[in-house]
Amino acid sequence: FSFGVMFYEMLTGKRAFRGESPIEVMSAILNKEPAEPAQTDRALAPPFERVVRHCLEKRPADRFQSTRDLAFDLESLASGLTSSGSILATRPVAKRDRSKLIWLAAAITLSLLALAAAFSFGKRSVSRDTPFYHQLTFRRGTIYSARFSADSDTVVFSATWNGDPLDIYEMRSGSADSKPLGLTNVQVLSVSAAGEMAVLLNSQQLYHSVRRGTLARMPLGGGAPREMLENVQDADWGPDGNLAVVRFAQDRIHLEYPIGKVLYETDGYITNPRISPKGDAVAFLDHPVPGDDRGSVMLVDANGQKKKLSGDWAGEDGLAWSPGGDEVWFTATKSGEAQALYAVTLSGKERVVARAPIILRLQDISRQGQVLLTGENQSTPISCLVPDGTKERELSWLNSVRINDLSRDGKTFVFTHFGQSSGTNYHVYLRKTDGTSAIQLGDGYGGGFSPDGKWVSSILSSPPQILLLPTGAGQSKRLESFGIEQFGYSTSWLPDGKSIVFNGKENGRLQRTYVQAIDGGPPRPVTPEGFTGTLVSPDGQFLLARDLDEKKAIAIYPINGGEPRPIPGLEEEDRVIRWGSDGKSLHIYRPRERPLKLFKLNLATGKKEAEKEIVPADSAGIRGPINVLLTPDGRGYIYAFTRSLSDLYLVTGLN
Repeated sequence: FSFGVMFYEMLTGKRAFRGESPIEVMSAILNKEPAEPAQTDRALAPPFERVVRHCLEKRPADRFQSTRDLAFDLESLASGLTSSGSILATRPVAKRDRSKLIWLAAAITLSLLALAAAFSFGKRSVSRDTPFYHQLTFRRGTIYSARFSADSDTVVFSATWNGDPLDIYEMRSGSADSKPLGLTNVQVLSVSAAGEMAVLLNSQQLYHSVRRGTLARMPLGGGAPREMLENVQDADWGPDGNLAVVRFAQDRIHLEYPIGKVLYETDGYITNPRISPKGDAVAFLDHPVPGDDRGSVMLVDANGQKKKLSGDWAGEDGLAWSPGGDEVWFTATKSGEAQALYAVTLSGKERVVARAPIILRLQDISRQGQVLLTGENQSTPISCLVPDGTKERELSWLNSVRINDLSRDGKTFVFTHFGQSSGTNYHVYLRKTDGTSAIQLGDGYGGGFSPDGKWVSSILSSPPQILLLPTGAGQSKRLESFGIEQFGYSTSWLPDGKSIVFNGKENGRLQRTYVQAIDGGPPRPVTPEGFTGTLVSPDGQFLLARDLDEKKAIAIYPINGGEPRPIPGLEEEDRVIRWGSDGKSLHIYRPRERPLKLFKLNLATGKKEAEKEIVPADSAGIRGPINVLLTPDGRGYIYAFTRSLSDLYLVTGLN
């Protein structure tokens, strides 16, 4: 209607609705018809008069029903004008007015063509769907994985709700209800075109989204799983019905497709293997450092030819192929900001698909282009009990942190922040357990206090290097790397304060443990390749180390050379917190059990003595192990864990 009013005035030189006051104009709009064009100074050709009248109908239902219809008529009239001449009807025109009419016709023609062009551009713009996020889950907990069925009518996902064990849930399209399959500690990995699930049984979370268990297959909708392969981390069904798997093989991680054919291996780790729609390649996220989620998007074909598709990311988790197979979509972060959704072509061209103020994790993309995303909020609750204390104190500070060391008196602790705004090298903080504010010491991944408490060791990733950060006044110190191309994130000190113990690897070799003097000199290997550990005995003579695949028992290694010896009574699920102050015992616990039970293990007899229990007040969303640090006498402690509360979304309209 508004366009019709302006169009009428453009063509006739008169206002369509007139009055002496705004009220009279409104009355004319509501009750009167505009003057016939024939009654004005300029008569219109019938087609244009029809368009104007159609715009100015009193009843909205009698007007053009969309801009599309209006623009179609105008575009047709504009095209006809170029061959038929004037929009003005044929009638005698004074010579003095003829030039005015020609200019008017030209102006209107240009206006109509501009409107038609604008409509065409707008049509292309609005035809792209606006993304719509349909929330599928509403319970409190963590979603570990989610996949579409082959027909996209069903969504299956694995979650832990309100602290309950991991289970698989099924949801039909259009339904708000999800049905648990009644399985304990089972995670869905992939769904085949034939309606069969690849699942992970009896898995343990190692770090981030990495779990290890037994690969099995089972019908979609439930049934008895049939075991296939042990030590598996992830799997994906290919269009040919074969599985690609990521599994632990001795000291390395293998990507196999089909099972048994190794396409790629690394001493870092691999996540999210996804087979291309044609079945001719596997895309995955490659992480060079175990336990660190930084890395890049990689592609490997059936012949084992590798290609790095993306640049390096500070964190990445979640990957899937676009329906046409021309892009790989993934969720990642450049420098600690919330993960966003990206796409990269097979030639390496990257683009942003979607951002949100929460962490996004890509789960799956259907053949129709629907996207399964989880939106996640993470926090790191930290609690401590000081020696001789009677009540725990809450010490949470920032999100995405890991506690690294607790001072001997239990009054100070070190933690690393690797979350939002932490940068590529992360940040090391010092905080007192009395609740005062944390102090940022510098960059890196934090290690242990020096024996005198004046330094904290730290690991830089870029460039790889050990950094010593002063806890008080002073300047940081960098140790020469001497050919160590990659450092693990665990460091400690020898009791004399003159040497650092760290995990690292040289070019072409596996990780091992080294000792390096802080005043110069090259590092000295302590363990064989493939064995790492940095817990040093109080006398500085021994350290604890284990095989990289973490399936072998921890052993005691003499720092100055000699054969390792086993630890009696230490079981596979046990984790060592620290040596006892007497050097003849270990403080141990099982980080995935609830409640946490701490024991003291006698190294001579293998006997375990119960020490204490730790029970987090809120068990919802606890993801991965709970980390515990103790004072040497075992009386004071601090613990932290990741709480991940996530919701599943079905997203349409992402281009």
